[in-house]
Amino acid sequence: NSNSSNQSASSNYNHQGNHRRDRNNRRDSNDEKNDGNNNPDPNQSSFSSVNLPKAPNAILEYQVIDAGKGFITFDASKSRDMYGNQCTSFEFDFGDGTPSVVISSPTISRSYAASGTYQVRLTVLDMTGLLGATFVDIIINKSPSQE
Repeated sequence: NSNSSNQSASSNYNHQGNHRRDRNNRRDSNDEKNDGNNNPDPNQSSFSSVNLPKAPNAILEYQVIDAGKGFITFDASKSRDMYGNQCTSFEFDFGDGTPSVVISSPTISRSYAASGTYQVRLTVLDMTGLLGATFVDIIINKSPSQE
C-alpha cells in the first residue's frame, strides 16, 4: 500500500562523505556540498549547544526588629547568580510610595510610618548585568501610640 504510515529509507554509497536522506529518500543539501573527503562546505554554518546566562535568583528575607514602631530589616544576602556568586547591586522598593533605594549591600533597615500591608520588591543585578526580582508582602501593625 503506497499510503502506509511506516516509511523507511536506505541507501548504499560507494564514496566517502556525509550523507543524509529524509523520510522521502531525498538527498540532504549537504550531500551536494561535500568535497568527498568528509569535509562539509566551509560556507555552511554549524551550531553547538550554548548555555546562555540566566537571571540571578533574587531571595528576600526580613526580620521584624520592633513591631510597635514598624521597624524591619531586609536581607537579600542569599541572592545569587547562576554560578553561585553574590549579586553586585540591590534595589529595594518598600511599597510605601517612597523612592526605591539602590545599594551595594544586601541588607537594609526600614521604619514604616503607618500600619498596613506593603509589597516589598527586591531587584538584584549580577556581574553580567542580568536582573532578577522577587517580592514579599509584609503587614505592619504599629502600636496606636506609634501611629
